[in-house]
Amino acid sequence: MLGNARKHATQGRAIPFFAGADPFASAPWFDGFVERLEVTGIEHIPPPVAGPRTWLAGVGWRRPGRIAFDAMPKPG
Repeated sequence: MLGNARKHATQGRAIPFFAGADPFASAPWFDGFVERLEVTGIEHIPPPVAGPRTWLAGVGWRRPGRIAFDAMPKPG
């Protein structure tokens, strides 16, 4: 749910952003962005999501390359 706030913003819901990232998502802990996401104050907070347990979730999705922070999924 990396772009959760952007999705809800397009639906007319006002959701604040935290240092450019969705404050209600795991984006600050995600290491697959092209750009480096700098978020202070989370250094000692454990990631709010579990680590990958399958090859596809841990390695396979990275084959096409890193994701731009402002990328949007294709409609479908």
